[in-house]
Amino acid sequence: MSKKVTMWHATDKEGWEFVQKQQMLIYPRATKYFPEAAPCVYLAHTKSDTEGYGDYVLKVRFTPSKWLKTSDTNYRKDSWQCRVYKGIPLKHVTLYEIRKQDK
Repeated sequence: MSKKVTMWHATDKEGWEFVQKQQMLIYPRATKYFPEAAPCVYLAHTKSDTEGYGDYVLKVRFTPSKWLKTSDTNYRKDSWQCRVYKGIPLKHVTLYEIRKQDK
């Protein structure tokens, strides 16, 4: 994981606003029934793998080894997605497209 990778994330309008407010790409997951769930973000290797997860498509370009330890992610080249347990700074995130406009 030493070179720069491009990964993708899709969310809805509220999710994108949350990311902008936090200045980090990461979401809380804890619930009443699973309070110990760690915050994370799911990233896909291809834009097409984000279909069905939201209209706001984010392009994430970063060098994982520069700021992620192995325990911060389940990154594998052969998987369609990975979870990242450490917030990704907004400077690595671009709003790539909005698939359809909110009504």
